[in-house]
Amino acid sequence: PVPSADVPAPSANKAILTLADGRQIVLEHATEGNIATEGNIQVVKTTNGELMYSGDDTEMKWNTLTVPRGSKPFRLTLSDGSLVTLNAASSLTYPTVFNNSSRNVSMTGEAYFDVAHVLVNNGTSKKPFVVATSNMTVEVKGTKFNVNAYDDESALRTTLVEGAVTIVVGASQQVVAPGEQAIIKRNDLNDIRLEKKADMDEALAWLNGKFRFDNADVEAVMRQVARWYDVDVKFAAKPKLRFGGQVDRNSTLRQMFTILETSGLHFSLDKNVVTILP
Repeated sequence: PVPSADVPAPSANKAILTLADGRQIVLEHATEGNIATEGNIQVVKTTNGELMYSGDDTEMKWNTLTVPRGSKPFRLTLSDGSLVTLNAASSLTYPTVFNNSSRNVSMTGEAYFDVAHVLVNNGTSKKPFVVATSNMTVEVKGTKFNVNAYDDESALRTTLVEGAVTIVVGASQQVVAPGEQAIIKRNDLNDIRLEKKADMDEALAWLNGKFRFDNADVEAVMRQVARWYDVDVKFAAKPKLRFGGQVDRNSTLRQMFTILETSGLHFSLDKNVVTILP
């Protein structure tokens, strides 16, 4: 077969908003301004293409924002003012308004949270914000942190930038301080390992438009490639190579592989299938 010319980096946000009644809105095609009303809450697409919720209501309705593979990251502002950025191949399910004693959301994939402080009890305490993944919860009051919980990764990683969070897995709990990363291996969910000096540049690289690898194996690199370029990766061989360094996420797939080839990686590209060769 004739090799495909190239696969470009994502150029658009392809996020899909699913409303409480199941209706779906492709946000790329939605016009700016009020795109939906959930009770008394206005769902607004801002001039810079982000999503925000405004208004007040007694009834909580649940929405889901899904960012598919091959999409740029997408940012939304929840009704409490918290900011969430979703990476490709990720989703967030959240209420249109937070009326319970804690602010609960659930996610898949990878997301960066900048959680607003919300005071309760006449300003004497902060309303908790709880992020649930399939295997763990992250409990916070107001803070900035990144959660990587892709199903195909061998570990869940929560990296704290500012504030404090508590990781809960089953009966285990771990408080995480800024600059630390909590790591939970999927094959041993009872053990929360704390990396005291986390590689913050690596954990937050996607927010800064970069791929960053630190002694990563070929499969770890290809998982990121598959999500970002929306390609399928096949392994005719699994070379025992390790990769370190940084690549701009605006690179085309071939530009990315030109850099990886300097470490000895060989590949072929046919339409949207990448094959790793011996």
